[in-house]
Amino acid sequence: MDIVAQIIRRRRQVLVLCYIDYRMNQRIVSDDQYEEWVQELSHLQDHNPAEAERANMHVDFKGVHLKDADCLKLDQVWIQDKALHLLRYQASIKGNQ
Repeated sequence: MDIVAQIIRRRRQVLVLCYIDYRMNQRIVSDDQYEEWVQELSHLQDHNPAEAERANMHVDFKGVHLKDADCLKLDQVWIQDKALHLLRYQASIKGNQ
C-alpha cells in the first residue's frame, strides 16, 4: 500500500473511532490499538508531508493534535454511517457467540 493510501486509511479510522467513542460513548477497539493507529498516522504525516498534503482530508487534519479529538470534524455523514455500520456488525458478532 502506498503512503497516501496509508494516510487516508488511518485518517478515516481515526475519525470513525473518535465518533464512536466521543459521540456514541462506545468502543470497538482497545485504547492501545487506537493509540497505535494515531501514532502511525502522526509518523506517516510527519515524515511524508508532501504525501500527507495530497491525501484526502488534509485540511481537516492540518495542525490537529490527534490526541485532541474535539478538533476533528466528526459531523460528516459518511463518518456517522460507517460508525453505525461497524456497531451493527460488532453487535451481530456478539449475538452469534
